[in-house]
Amino acid sequence: TPDGRIYASIGGWAGYAPRVVRIDPVSGLREAISGLGIGGGPDWQWPTTLFAVSDQTLLVFDHPAAAIVSVDLATGDRSVVSGAGVGTGPTLTGLIGIDAQGTKFARAGEGAVRVEASSGDRTLVFAETAGSGPWLEAGPRLLAADTRSLLTIGGTYDTLLRIDAATGDRSSIAPDVIATTALADRTALDGSRVALGRVDPGTGEPSVLLIDPKTGAASKLSGPDTASGPLWSGARDVAVGGDVIYVLDADAVLRVDPQSGERSIVSDPSTGMGESFEKGGALAATRQGALYVLGPYSGPRARVQQIDPTTGDRTLVANREVPIGWSVRSMDLAAAESGELFAILFDSLSLAKTLYSIDAGSGTMTPLAHGYFAAVAVVPEPDASALALIAIAALAATRKGMGPQ
Repeated sequence: TPDGRIYASIGGWAGYAPRVVRIDPVSGLREAISGLGIGGGPDWQWPTTLFAVSDQTLLVFDHPAAAIVSVDLATGDRSVVSGAGVGTGPTLTGLIGIDAQGTKFARAGEGAVRVEASSGDRTLVFAETAGSGPWLEAGPRLLAADTRSLLTIGGTYDTLLRIDAATGDRSSIAPDVIATTALADRTALDGSRVALGRVDPGTGEPSVLLIDPKTGAASKLSGPDTASGPLWSGARDVAVGGDVIYVLDADAVLRVDPQSGERSIVSDPSTGMGESFEKGGALAATRQGALYVLGPYSGPRARVQQIDPTTGDRTLVANREVPIGWSVRSMDLAAAESGELFAILFDSLSLAKTLYSIDAGSGTMTPLAHGYFAAVAVVPEPDASALALIAIAALAATRKGMGPQ
C-alpha cells in the first residue's frame, strides 16, 4: 500500500486455508488480516492477484469465484466489487490493474474489460468480439506506444497492427510487411516507425524498413538489395538512437544512415575494445545516443554491455549468471532517458521470465516481476497507453494457455 505496508494472498489450494496476510517488512512475520474467521463477507476460495487502492483498501481477485473483492484493511471485511452476481457482463478471469482515475481493468476470457465503479458492470474494451479489424491470432509478441494507441506485431502474417486503446479497434498499418522480427522502441527523425522485416515473401536476411505512420506504407531503407556497406548475417533487433538507426547482428552492431541506408560497423569482434557480446539477444538506445546490448541470446549467463557508438568499445554494465547445467536466455531490453534499463530474461532454473530494472551506473539488477511477458517498453508519462500495454501483455499469456500472470 502507499504507506509501505506489504500484503500477500496465501492458500486456496492443496488444503491450505485461503486468507490475505500482512507481512512485517523487517521480520517477515505474517499476520492474517482477512480470512480464517477474520472479517465478514463472502468466504475466500482462492485469492490471487492483489492491488492496493489506498492505505485502507485492497482489491483482490478470487479465482474460483470469478470475482473482484474489496478488502477493508482495518476490519478484514470483504465485499464483491464485480462478479459473483454483482454487475453484468463477461465472466471475469483475472485482474489487470487500476488507472490514475480509479478505473478498474480486468481480464474476461481472451479479452479485457472496464469495470464500472458504481455498478460493477463489465464492458469489453479489447477482445476478438470487441473492436474491429484483424485479430491477434498468434498473440502479440512485441509492443510499443503511440499517443493514443498501441503498436503490436501479431496476426496471421505477423503484420504490424495498431490497437485503439479506447475502442479496441485494430488496423494493419503495414499490410505488405510479412515476417516482421523487431520494432524499434522509438521513431525515426521523420516520424516513421522503424522495423526489421521483409516486404516480399521468401527467406534470407531481413531489411530495415521505414513505415509511414499514417498510410502504413513500408519502404526498404537498407538490406540485402538496398544501399551498400557490410550486411548483417543474423539480424535480431533494431533501435533508434539520436539521428541514427542501429541493427543488432549475431556478433556485431551496425549503423544505418537514416537517409541513404548506408551501413557501417559500430562494434564487432575486430572493432572496439572489450569482451565480445557473442550472439546478441536485444538492442536498446536512448534519444541521447547511448547504446546497450543484452546477450548472448542463450547461455550460462546474460550480460548488458554499453557500446560506445564512436569507438565501438564494449563496457560491461550488468551480469546475470545461473548455476552450471542451467541456462539463461536474453529476451528483450529497453532504455529510459534516466539511464535506467529494463530487461526480460528467461532462465531454465525458475522456468519463468523475469523483468529486471538495471542501474546502468552500478550494474545492480532488481527483479520487478515474474511472468510470461511478451516484451518490455518504456512508455512516457502521462500516457493512457501505459495501462493498455500491461493489459495486452497479460492477454498474451492467457492466449497461450499459461494462465493469469
